[in-house]
Formats: sequence, C-alpha cells, structure tokens
Amino acid sequence: MSFPYDDVTDLIDRAARFAEDGATVPARMRLAEARQLIDTGLRAGEHRPSRRTYLDCEFLPGLTTTGGFVSAGLTDDERRDWYAVNAEMDFAAVMANEFLREHVVPFLPLTPSGALDLDHDDVKPLAQIRDEVTAYFGTGTNPVLYAYYGASDLMRLHSLWNHDWQVMPAPIPRWHDDLKALAVRAGNPEMPPQETGVHHALEDARYNRVMHEVLLSMGRG
Repeated sequence: MSFPYDDVTDLIDRAARFAEDGATVPARMRLAEARQLIDTGLRAGEHRPSRRTYLDCEFLPGLTTTGGFVSAGLTDDERRDWYAVNAEMDFAAVMANEFLREHVVPFLPLTPSGALDLDHDDVKPLAQIRDEVTAYFGTGTNPVLYAYYGASDLMRLHSLWNHDWQVMPAPIPRWHDDLKALAVRAGNPEMPPQETGVHHALEDARYNRVMHEVLLSMGRG
C-alpha cells in the first residue's frame, strides 16, 4: 500500500477545526482516525525497508549504445555483490581508447592472445545481464541507488533496455542519489583511500559504499 498522507492531512485539518469550535469529542475521534492511518503506514513500512544499493559502470565515453557498455558492478548495504563484463561490447573500440586500455582492460578476463575471454564466468551476454540485474533489484525491498558522479552510470544501466522505461522492469531504479553531491553538501570530508581495484566496476561500487558509510556516520548520507 502507499501511505495516505493526503488523507491524514485532511483528517488533522478537520480535527483542528472541530477543536476550535469546542467540539472536543469529534476532534478526538478524528485524531484517533489519523493515528490509525499513521500506524498502518508505519507498519507497512516495517515490512518493506529501503535497501541501499551501489552502482559503478565502466564504459566507452563516445559510444552510448550497449556496444560501449564494458562492465558493471553492484553491491548493497548487506554486501551482496554482482558483477558482469559485457560479452557484446565493441572490444576493438575499447582497446582503441587509451584510458580504457590502460586502466580498465587489465581488470577484464582476457585470453593469452589478449582477446576478451568469452568463456569466463564473468563475461555474460546482454540478455543474461538484464535478467541478473532485474533479479538483483527485485528482492521485494525498496532499493535506493547510489553512485559517484553517477549520471553516466545510471544512463548505462538504462541502456540495457534501450532507455525505454516502458519495457524496463519495475524493480530497476529510475533515479539515484549522487555521492559526490552528498559529499559536497557535507563539506567534502576526507575519505579513506581506495587501495586497490580503481576502475574495476565491482571494486568501485564497493568503494561507493565505503564513502556512503562515512557520510552516514556524519549524519549526512
């Protein structure tokens, strides 16, 4: 159920008017109804807690189709991880990009000849990635997505469904909270360094969680 805030507001307003007129018994009855609605909403919320999830994607900047989608990592506040490398990426274009070749490709599963290892468990076709991402978010909770400078990451996630929200499954987040924005509002506190795995999508997603935990500890998450 959705929490009926408008109904609660209306009941409280009417109760206040009754109280102003000196009709104390009707006012108490209206307030009791409002309390019941609040209690119902709170109980419903207890059964559907929010789940903090963290995303990072590696991608080819100039290719916004799934051909430029290299890899993605997800983790959450219970440290449940998911990771995939796109078997259908344009690997030649990725290799032609100096930054990706130096910083991202070394983390990808490669054959001895330097090609993408399509037999590796982490390398998955797009259909499988879509199914696994949907399953990851579709746990019956309310996932709240966090990413660092995350606009491009969210766009790449949505590219799995060609950016069509009509066909994108309901559990997939449509928005995210940006950790950089949260950090700026908190005064840009110093963060612990990411020791390893920079530009490995799953390691970066895990580090997003670390940054968020720092902000939460400050009451600014």
